[in-house]
Amino acid sequence: MVALLGQSHKRITGFFAWWGGELTGLVPMGLRGRILSRPDGMVLARLGDGALTLSHPPAGGDERQETVIDLANKDAQGIRNAVGATMGKSGSRRLDLVLRMAADRALYRTLDMPLGAEAELRQALALQIDRLTPFSRDEVCFDYRITERPVDAPRLSVELIVVPRAAVESAVETAEHWGLQPTIVDVTGPDPSAEPVFNLLTDIRPAAETRSVSRFNIALAVLAVVLAAAAVYVPLERKKTALKVLRDRVDMARIDAEAAARMRGEAERLLGDSRFLLERKRKATPVLGVVNELTRVLPDHTWVSEMVLSGKTLRISGYSAAASSLIGLTDQSRLLQNPGFRSPVTQDPKTNLERFSLSLEVAEPGAAKTGGTN
Repeated sequence: MVALLGQSHKRITGFFAWWGGELTGLVPMGLRGRILSRPDGMVLARLGDGALTLSHPPAGGDERQETVIDLANKDAQGIRNAVGATMGKSGSRRLDLVLRMAADRALYRTLDMPLGAEAELRQALALQIDRLTPFSRDEVCFDYRITERPVDAPRLSVELIVVPRAAVESAVETAEHWGLQPTIVDVTGPDPSAEPVFNLLTDIRPAAETRSVSRFNIALAVLAVVLAAAAVYVPLERKKTALKVLRDRVDMARIDAEAAARMRGEAERLLGDSRFLLERKRKATPVLGVVNELTRVLPDHTWVSEMVLSGKTLRISGYSAAASSLIGLTDQSRLLQNPGFRSPVTQDPKTNLERFSLSLEVAEPGAAKTGGTN
């Protein structure tokens, strides 16, 4: 019966360790930092350079203390004794213990994932281990964190850490052999005393067996708080994000609409200007046509010394051997009509020709000719 209860307890604690890891990934980083343990309430154990460094809170006081245990000069029992003495300095043996592995054992990747994969992000990342690393899924332990959630795109920026499973299991086994019961396994970063970001222990089910019944109850209480906070906070944050995205889209649509209205007004103005120019050109008297018509109807004994075209009125001055005959010549033209002398015809003594000043009207092209002398 005792063995059966112990086995059931292991399975239950293993399940909640896995479930807690999944829920932790869903909690926003800001809220996660408030709920999860802080470095001041943890013992940080770092392996490296032939020594074990324990950073722990003192029994009294504010500053953390570090104890370095030289592994080369102690056997397993000596290390356990040193660890026990160090843990006793913290005043409690129920603190979370973070086991930190060397940074060169980890492989980091930054991934761009669709927002829809957030609910099953761990499973989605597990399926990509073979593609992203030289290892298979069964050969590694991994964890992740969401580093960015852009409001203008349905994407997630995810930081993935991968460590060979054999290295993690060996480090945990060694720590347990020395009397340490790690609850979190991560990798040493630039700041050795910083708050843990990842927990590679999530992938190792046997690690959950090291937790006592009291730790199990505490985990349940923390899990209940996380669930309650996530149930309220996460939907509100998502709605705020969705509302901001919609507002940004509305603002962009309004800007586009205003730009389109300005472009439409400018196009209408240009169209109006072009129509005005075309209409004015259509109504304008063709000067070259008038000159060509004068050249055609005037006789060879007549030449023009001055020509003024003002609107539809044409005034010409010049010399002719028979100025009076010019009145009838316009009968041959469909463009020039209503001729009349503007001043009396005079005799020029130098050329012995008649000097004239004649006024005519220029008809519209295709219009019926009026007036004139038959």
